[in-house]
Amino acid sequence: MEEITISLIASAIIGLFCVPFLLNSMNQKKKSKSLINTLKTKTQTGGLTNGQFETWRSNYCLGLDKERKKVLFLEKENGQDFIQTIDLAQVKICKALLGYRSFKGEKSQQKIIEKVQLAFMPINDSKASQFLELYTESKQDYLVNEWEIAQKWESEINKLLN
Repeated sequence: MEEITISLIASAIIGLFCVPFLLNSMNQKKKSKSLINTLKTKTQTGGLTNGQFETWRSNYCLGLDKERKKVLFLEKENGQDFIQTIDLAQVKICKALLGYRSFKGEKSQQKIIEKVQLAFMPINDSKASQFLELYTESKQDYLVNEWEIAQKWESEINKLLN
C-alpha cells in the first residue's frame, strides 16, 4: 500500500512538472501555424504545394515558394504585420550576413552582433541589394538561433538559384 502511495505521489509530481512544458509546446505550435497562415494569406500563396516555412520568436516567419521562386518574410511588430517578398528571378546569390558593433573592452576591442541578415544580390548590378533582418539588437535583447536560420536559408535559396 505504501509503495502505491509513493508511486502515485511521484507520478503526480512528475505530471505537474511536465504540464507547463507541454502547454508551452502546444502554444508555440499554434503561434507558428498562425504566422504561416498569415504569411500565406497576405501573399496569396494559399495554394502553395512546394513551399517551406520556418518561424521563430513567435514574431517571424520565413517562407520559400519554390515554384514561383519567391522568398516570403513576415515580421509581427506591435500588432502589425510587415511583409517582404523577394523575387528570386532577379537575384544572383543570397548571403547570410552578420553586422557587428565594436566597443573598447578592458584589454581589447570587443564585438557584439548587432544584426543577422539575409542579403539578396541582384543579377542587374545597377539595382540595390535587398535585405531581410532576422535579428536586430534594437528589437531583441539576445540571439536565439537566428544565425543558424540565416545559414540554413542561404543554403536552401542558393540551391534553388543554381
